[in-house]
Amino acid sequence: MFEAEQVSFAERMLEVRALHQTITELESSNPLQSDPTRAVILRGLFYVLLYGGFEFAVNQIVSATLREISSAAVDISKVQQPFFALALHPQLTSIESGMNQAKWKRRITLFEAQSQIKPCVIDDRVLSMYLQNIDRESLEQVFACFGIRTPVVPTPRYFGYLDELVEKRRAVSHGRSGAEEVGRAYRSAELLQRLDAVVDVVAHLESTFTTYVTQRLYLAVAHR
Repeated sequence: MFEAEQVSFAERMLEVRALHQTITELESSNPLQSDPTRAVILRGLFYVLLYGGFEFAVNQIVSATLREISSAAVDISKVQQPFFALALHPQLTSIESGMNQAKWKRRITLFEAQSQIKPCVIDDRVLSMYLQNIDRESLEQVFACFGIRTPVVPTPRYFGYLDELVEKRRAVSHGRSGAEEVGRAYRSAELLQRLDAVVDVVAHLESTFTTYVTQRLYLAVAHR
């Protein structure tokens, strides 16, 4: 289902692996010796590039999933309750932004919309703003909107890698820490573990959302 997205993600990971290879070649062969400053700086920048590939993949997977659901043209009335958070996004936004005098009417319209015999068509960019700074909580919120109850990562130990990736990327990108400071923490062998973890998490997301779409889990049980 995610063939095009897989190709795009693989291309991003080729860039990350090329950077990792450069870091490996620059590092001292003796772990007890200091590494060249260039290698240390590149290790800090590694987090920025790896996170960028991860955020790209998550956005691509979510958008592709929403396009698949929209193309199925199921009635809004048939979707499972958590999915209303996405299916009725325009109505919810209208209530949030409306003046007080119109809010009650819009609330009634919202509840009426839940029983509409009308195709469920969703903007595939509806979560894009929310997924510009991905962390553990945002992934869990996305799963909750889709009504997915499985874990967001294939193994709990990957939470530590994701938390580290997000924090160190923010530190470098937002200027709180220099790339050289961040790059002192781990050598290339440890960075490879983080890269492999991201690849595994993305594969897990692809598998989870493929099952979600093929088994029509966005629908209420009675309509699957």
